[in-house]
Amino acid sequence: MSFKVYQIENTPENHELIKEATLYEESGNIFNEHKAMKAFKENKYTLVAEVNTDDAEEVFYIMNSGDLSNKITEFKVPYHPLSVGDILVDSEDNILICATFGFDNLTELCSLCVID
Repeated sequence: MSFKVYQIENTPENHELIKEATLYEESGNIFNEHKAMKAFKENKYTLVAEVNTDDAEEVFYIMNSGDLSNKITEFKVPYHPLSVGDILVDSEDNILICATFGFDNLTELCSLCVID
């Protein structure tokens, strides 16, 4: 199994999109699942890596440790450490989003979303 890692490129043109998809609060970073899914479906996220593992937490470790191990089969720069609002897609096309703690299944959260 593997995960594809998608991020919104941190450019001046994308700052508004990043603010919309990821909300910042005093209690910490949270994400707006509807806007994140819409941005993903509109190809606003860029594929930055593919990591061969069946564990999303291991993807988090690899992407944040700088350990560009043999588990990464595809890697593109620029990228940033995996953080809230970044998306993982597994081999079964489940879409996960990096949450404040762990990952949430964006596919399930948005199963009733109306994406305009």
